[in-house]
Amino acid sequence: MILSGYALYTLGPVDLYMSAFSGLDLMTYFTDLVISLSLISVWMIQDSRALGRSVIPYLVLTVFLGSVGPLLYLIQRARPPQPLSRSTAATPPTPA
Repeated sequence: MILSGYALYTLGPVDLYMSAFSGLDLMTYFTDLVISLSLISVWMIQDSRALGRSVIPYLVLTVFLGSVGPLLYLIQRARPPQPLSRSTAATPPTPA
């Protein structure tokens, strides 16, 4: 994540993108990365629908920072969902 941010800062978005096509070896790596991140993005969309969560912020991060988006999605996915209202959770049981 730090390396991606540093590369984006020093090269800028256009030069960073264009440097991926400066040689056949880099073009191969870039193509593999795009295919991999596309497949991971499809999985994230399907998984988020099943869990009822929004995946949009993670897809945006994936487009701009690569594997940072899926990594953060997996981290937040591991956390249990938070209740929407604390008032029902904080109510003590009534004695019978």
